[in-house]
Amino acid sequence: MNKLLTLIISLLFTFYITAQDRPPDREIENPAIQGINKEDPHTTFISYENRETALANNKTKSSRVIMLNGIWKFNFVTGVSNRIEGFAAPALDLSDWKEIEVPSNMEIQGYGIPIYVNVGYEFFPQWNFKPPYINDLEKENIGYYRREFEIPQSWNGRQVFVHFGAIKSVGFIWVNGQKVGMSKDSKTPQEFDITDYVQPGNNTIAVEVFRWSDASYLECQDFWRLSGIPREVYVYTQPKIRLRDFFVQSTLDENYT
Repeated sequence: MNKLLTLIISLLFTFYITAQDRPPDREIENPAIQGINKEDPHTTFISYENRETALANNKTKSSRVIMLNGIWKFNFVTGVSNRIEGFAAPALDLSDWKEIEVPSNMEIQGYGIPIYVNVGYEFFPQWNFKPPYINDLEKENIGYYRREFEIPQSWNGRQVFVHFGAIKSVGFIWVNGQKVGMSKDSKTPQEFDITDYVQPGNNTIAVEVFRWSDASYLECQDFWRLSGIPREVYVYTQPKIRLRDFFVQSTLDENYT
């Protein structure tokens, strides 16, 4: 009985110290960083070149939008020690990479295991989580996404943004081999100004996606725990002087309606 108790205590102690025998990761386990170089949130809307296309309300038909939904090149590793260096280099040989549909979840495409949890965190024993740690970083799933897109000459002199409807849990963004920024807001749109990173003609966008981060502590609810790029992605252009945001503030009538 004493030996069994000793074993149980040893296992409990092992779980307890796993995430405390190292400093937190400076980005994915740092609550002070929820994004880098992200645009401030704003009302989501698309601008069109004329009234007729605006009334049709189909952004795929706008000359100011380039949809990036579809097939991306994809690679997958487990463990932060296996992160792929130079994965965003435009000239990188991608012949050994797989392909993945965007939007989608990595786990549904066969990369990692879908996890259903009611309460608690899938990356920590339920009774022993320790923010901001996500426990063992060598169990972290990391997806690498790459694709190319064309910027028309007519976009010269305008600002260019990339829009992600969501990235779960952390997305690091590169354009033409240059690091643009990152975001942990995995259930809200996230945008980046890529004006200084793109050029007319062919361009490359690359995204490094981590399954878990300190932001995952905000997502403890009764649902499937999945990751990837689960919502639409597009690049769009706007004039430098423009309406960026708007809101509606309503009043009440005599009947408080």
